[in-house]
Amino acid sequence: MPESVILIADPQREQRDRLALSLMTTGLAARVLPSENGRRLITEYARALRREDSVVAIVLEVSLPIVGGKTASIAMR
Repeated sequence: MPESVILIADPQREQRDRLALSLMTTGLAARVLPSENGRRLITEYARALRREDSVVAIVLEVSLPIVGGKTASIAMR
Protein backbone atom coordinates (compact mmCIF):
# COMPACT_ATOMS: atom_id res chain seq x y z
CA MET A 1 0.00 0.00 0.00
CA PRO A 2 1.43 3.43 -0.93
CA GLU A 3 2.56 5.77 1.80
CA SER A 4 0.75 9.05 2.36
CA VAL A 5 3.34 11.74 1.59
CA ILE A 6 3.35 15.54 1.86
CA LEU A 7 6.08 17.54 0.15
CA ILE A 8 7.26 20.83 1.67
CA ALA A 9 9.38 23.43 -0.11
CA ASP A 10 10.69 26.44 1.77
CA PRO A 11 14.16 28.02 1.70
CA GLN A 12 14.13 28.43 5.50
CA ARG A 13 15.06 25.24 7.33
CA GLU A 14 13.23 26.28 10.51
CA GLN A 15 9.97 26.65 8.60
CA ARG A 16 10.37 23.25 6.92
CA ASP A 17 11.20 21.55 10.20
CA ARG A 18 8.33 23.16 12.10
CA LEU A 19 5.76 22.29 9.44
CA ALA A 20 7.08 18.74 9.02
CA LEU A 21 6.89 18.13 12.76
CA SER A 22 3.35 19.45 12.90
CA LEU A 23 2.19 17.31 9.96
CA MET A 24 3.79 14.18 11.37
CA THR A 25 2.57 14.59 14.94
CA THR A 26 -1.00 15.25 13.84
CA GLY A 27 -0.93 12.17 11.61
CA LEU A 28 -1.72 14.07 8.43
CA ALA A 29 1.11 12.30 6.59
CA ALA A 30 3.03 9.07 7.00
CA ARG A 31 6.07 10.88 5.64
CA VAL A 32 7.10 14.45 4.86
CA LEU A 33 9.69 15.22 2.19
CA PRO A 34 11.28 18.65 2.73
CA SER A 35 13.05 20.64 0.01
CA GLU A 36 15.02 23.87 0.19
CA ASN A 37 14.49 24.88 -3.44
CA GLY A 38 12.25 24.22 -6.43
CA ARG A 39 14.67 21.93 -8.22
CA ARG A 40 14.90 19.66 -5.19
CA LEU A 41 11.09 19.69 -4.85
CA ILE A 42 10.69 18.49 -8.44
CA THR A 43 13.26 15.72 -7.83
CA GLU A 44 11.56 14.58 -4.60
CA TYR A 45 8.18 14.59 -6.34
CA ALA A 46 9.49 12.41 -9.18
CA ARG A 47 11.05 9.97 -6.69
CA ALA A 48 7.80 9.74 -4.75
CA LEU A 49 5.91 8.93 -7.95
CA ARG A 50 8.44 6.23 -8.89
CA ARG A 51 7.98 4.67 -5.44
CA GLU A 52 4.22 4.90 -6.02
CA ASP A 53 3.80 6.94 -2.84
CA SER A 54 0.49 8.71 -2.45
CA VAL A 55 1.40 12.42 -2.62
CA VAL A 56 -1.57 14.01 -0.86
CA ALA A 57 -0.33 17.61 -0.73
CA ILE A 58 2.50 19.92 -1.70
CA VAL A 59 3.16 22.99 0.43
CA LEU A 60 5.51 25.42 -1.24
CA GLU A 61 6.87 28.91 -0.88
CA VAL A 62 6.25 30.85 -4.09
CA SER A 63 9.66 32.55 -4.04
CA LEU A 64 11.95 29.52 -3.94
CA PRO A 65 15.59 29.73 -5.01
CA ILE A 66 16.98 28.03 -8.16
CA VAL A 67 13.52 27.10 -9.52
CA GLY A 68 10.64 29.26 -8.28
CA GLY A 69 7.48 27.86 -6.76
CA LYS A 70 5.28 28.71 -9.73
CA THR A 71 7.72 27.13 -12.21
CA ALA A 72 8.06 24.05 -9.99
CA SER A 73 4.30 23.60 -9.74
CA ILE A 74 3.94 23.83 -13.53
CA ALA A 75 6.76 21.28 -13.98
CA MET A 76 5.06 18.82 -11.62
CA ARG A 77 1.74 18.99 -13.44
